[in-house]
Amino acid sequence: MTSCPLCGAPARAVGRREGFEYWECRPCGFRFVSPEASRPAPFERDYFESDAGEYGDYAAEEHSHRRAARRHLARLRRAGLATGRLLEVGCAAGFFLDEARRAGWEVSGVELSAWAVDRARGRRGLSVVNAPFLEAPLDPAGYDLVVLLDALECLEGPRAVEGRLWEVVRPGGHVAIETWDWTSPAARLMGMSWHQYSPRYLRCLYSRRALHALFPSPRWHLRTIATATKWVSAARALDVLSCRYGVRWPRPWIEAARHVPVPYRLGDLLWVVVRRES
Repeated sequence: MTSCPLCGAPARAVGRREGFEYWECRPCGFRFVSPEASRPAPFERDYFESDAGEYGDYAAEEHSHRRAARRHLARLRRAGLATGRLLEVGCAAGFFLDEARRAGWEVSGVELSAWAVDRARGRRGLSVVNAPFLEAPLDPAGYDLVVLLDALECLEGPRAVEGRLWEVVRPGGHVAIETWDWTSPAARLMGMSWHQYSPRYLRCLYSRRALHALFPSPRWHLRTIATATKWVSAARALDVLSCRYGVRWPRPWIEAARHVPVPYRLGDLLWVVVRRES
């Protein structure tokens, strides 16, 4: 029997993608690749710069990443979160951290990819730890805000992740998350062909119910959970089709599309803000 790593209830197999079995826990709404499956692929250069990874050219999308970062920071300001110590988990090359620093935050990051850490440190002078989140040396109760942008679904062991967040966020501090909702109409319509079923890298998939289970009261207060719009470049949309479905595009199309912003509004993306209670 496979048990849910979030709530411990029995889980059932629901489908396969790329040779990996996905399991679903009906009581809490969590989907996951079995922890006994082969380990996820490393987040190294081919993740960021190849059709076989997740991005055709991550660095070339810098202006798009920065635009998205400024939108996230504006959301946080509207929630009353505008200053203090900020930690980003899965900070990649540091575009969000750099924008947050410019906005007045004291910033640091955790990133698994040595390739990305080299760029965050060397090109942007950011304080970034190259380590898994659960193992990184971080200040206990040391952060006013921890941010996970498209990162929560990459972290296995949800109970350990919640415990680590509780440990590093100060009482009254917050966690802000952008993650995917596998129960959305768009995800259900596409079934196992939905673009977030990418088990080489994304091992967990959440729903609104699963996020409530991850951040239980009275330890946490879930302030916001809402469908989000994500602005990306048209080139990023073409990247997804290339990486997930093997569609190939002429290089001039990709380059021309880098400067065309498009809204992603399929209703399968969530924005979540959680406060750590005392």
